[in-house]
Formats: sequence, C-alpha cells, structure tokens
Amino acid sequence: MKRCAIHCMIVVVLAFVTGCSTPETRSKEKQAAFDHMSAKQKAAVLDGKVEPGMSKDAVYIAFGPPDRVSKGGGVERWIFTKPEFYDIPHWRTRCVQRADGRMTTIPEYDPLQMKRYVDDLEVTFRNGRVTDWKNLNK
Repeated sequence: MKRCAIHCMIVVVLAFVTGCSTPETRSKEKQAAFDHMSAKQKAAVLDGKVEPGMSKDAVYIAFGPPDRVSKGGGVERWIFTKPEFYDIPHWRTRCVQRADGRMTTIPEYDPLQMKRYVDDLEVTFRNGRVTDWKNLNK
C-alpha cells in the first residue's frame, strides 16, 4: 500500500513539473530575448498578445511554437491552431427488461464527441519582425 502511495505521488509531481507551457515558463526558456524586450512588450507577451515589431522569440513566448510555418517572398507566416469540439449524431440500441420480465431494445441517442484543430491565429513576419496578424476563427 505504501509503495502504491509513493508511485501515485511521483506521478502527480511529474505531471505538475512537466505541466502546461505558459508565457511565464516560456519567458524563462527564452530569458535573454525576454530581458531585451521593452516593458510594454513584456506585458503584452505575458498577456498573450501580439504587437507590431515583435520578434519571433516574443511571439514564441506569447503563444508557444507555431503549428505550421510557411515561408516565401521574404515573408514568414506562423499559424496557431486551437481545438474545437463537436458532436456527430449517433444512435444505438440498448437492451432493457420490461415490467413483464421480457427483454426489449430501445433506441438511445449517443452522439460521438470529436475533436479537430482549427486555424486560430496567423502572425506574419518580415525580416524577423511582426508586420501583421489576424484572428482566423472568430
């Protein structure tokens, strides 16, 4: 029993330590770039916002790694996605016992819950600096 408690505690600690990446944790990862930002940019980055002239490191700290990158014509675009959940209609039958003891089937609505990733934000860089951004999924 004691070994089980120790193993459970180790799993919880590891989950906590390796948890989600946040702007705060990414700012420590890119500490040198974060230290060179203006106070206004630091506040925007930690708040998860983009501003013109930001570096790639600043955008990385604000949003994490991009899900897709496209390059061409001196422009680089970073696309960030987000999960979207939706249901697919689905019916199934369930066996139940009637009051008289006989078995019967009844239809039951049981939608399949699905997840897909949709484009959420596009950030455009020219010469390594943000020139434009737009929300893609409003």
